[in-house]
Amino acid sequence: MKLAVVVDSKFELKPLDQGERIVLFSDDGSIISIKENPGFGYTHGGKEQAMDTILSMGADAVAVKEQFLCPCTYSMSKGRLMYVPVTETNLEQLRLVYGDLKSRAVEDTDPSVYYEDPHAHDTDQHVGPINTKFDL
Repeated sequence: MKLAVVVDSKFELKPLDQGERIVLFSDDGSIISIKENPGFGYTHGGKEQAMDTILSMGADAVAVKEQFLCPCTYSMSKGRLMYVPVTETNLEQLRLVYGDLKSRAVEDTDPSVYYEDPHAHDTDQHVGPINTKFDL
């Protein structure tokens, strides 16, 4: 099972739009590739950009925790990826239990994984390049 994991610069597991890198593991737990996350820091569309990259990397599964996905990325991945619920917080912890992760893989996931707070973007503080001006 090739597992995709999104991590920050300290190799902590992060939601799709909050990690700088996407790491792809092989069946045996070795790293196949590491790519920059094109969705990092984008408040709108960042998770979708990251999921598109994960799918293009040939992943079989993605590591998930509460609010790691969004409804759109769940829809993009359902039926194409397995979901591996994790409690580990960083890449090193994940590598220690890698042999057990395949048994955690499920075809569907709890809605808490893709739930989004409807008011999460009700602020002027956006992360990443967001253009809110429209020239008419």
